[in-house]
Amino acid sequence: MLLNIILLSMIACLSCTSVQVQIYSRYLQNETNHSNLTKSKIICLSTCSRDINCSLVEFDNHSCSLYKNIIEYIEEQGSLINLFYYKKELDYPEISKIFQMNYLQGPCSSDLNCKQGLICDPTSQVCVCKLGHTWSNLQAKCKLTYNQGICSNSSDCNLSEDLICANELNYCSCPIRSEIGKCDCIRTQGNEKYWDSDLNKCVSVLSYKASCTSDYMCKNLTELTKCINGVCDCNQPGGWLSTEKKCKQCKSDGIFFDGLCYYFSLDKIKQKDIKNKCQIRNSIPAILDTQDKLDFAGSNTALNINYWISGYKQNDKWRWSETNNLVNSSLCSLTFSETCLNFSNGCYQDHKSCDNSFYYICQR
Repeated sequence: MLLNIILLSMIACLSCTSVQVQIYSRYLQNETNHSNLTKSKIICLSTCSRDINCSLVEFDNHSCSLYKNIIEYIEEQGSLINLFYYKKELDYPEISKIFQMNYLQGPCSSDLNCKQGLICDPTSQVCVCKLGHTWSNLQAKCKLTYNQGICSNSSDCNLSEDLICANELNYCSCPIRSEIGKCDCIRTQGNEKYWDSDLNKCVSVLSYKASCTSDYMCKNLTELTKCINGVCDCNQPGGWLSTEKKCKQCKSDGIFFDGLCYYFSLDKIKQKDIKNKCQIRNSIPAILDTQDKLDFAGSNTALNINYWISGYKQNDKWRWSETNNLVNSSLCSLTFSETCLNFSNGCYQDHKSCDNSFYYICQR
């Protein structure tokens, strides 16, 4: 049965630079619908004959010679691509298959047997992605994999591996140091991932107290954690804020307790200077308003040593300076003899003159 090919776009010269010429075909005699031949691509060929394989110069955007008596079209069937040609000088063009082109993992003996973007692995003799590329099921083609090649946008990267094209606003160095224009894992507040070399894809980072082997595996941005002693934890000095679900970092001379960073001074001041001294540290005078806080302060101070803290007396009532809340006199007994509070021996007290020079405690 003869197949008559009707060309709607003709090749007018002996060289071509585009592969987008469309060929439409149909059976004239039996009017059989052959839909898999309705869309095809012209590619550049050289030195073709019916008896030998054609030598492909390039599939896309390449200037090359086109043998004047041969035009080809492609038929896709499942995982194969069949490449045909015909001699157009005949009244009824003769159709002949040149060779088959395979998709990923299809058998091959040379690169010519593989679909565009694939190469023939000489060892396994199957079609594979070229170096630096992996197969993307989402994009149905080989795409750049992690930290390989140069990308201009995320569509250049393998989206099946959850990769993006790194820019100055997004990079993770997880584990390889990130470079702008390389395919990388996303690393933004609330959406942090890292490259898992075992799974060959980007995966979500680990939460607080999860087992880890490297810092990049933890929620560095969202929880401020790092991999410490094999678990995602907070840097010291510092600790975990359970309500905010993230770490709080204290200064190197601070101590973390119950969500706050405390500083126990090494210098002495008068009570009137404590507010300014604490402000320098972006802190406030310590408010020791619970038994747990009193016990904590007591465990970090020596016996019979006084520390200025928050607190003032107004109308025979003691209040915490920064919150104006009433001081709980049932925790520690007060004499109401002075107008400022200090801490010593596990309790706050008010029988020392505000003009004394004591150490002080700040909190943040």
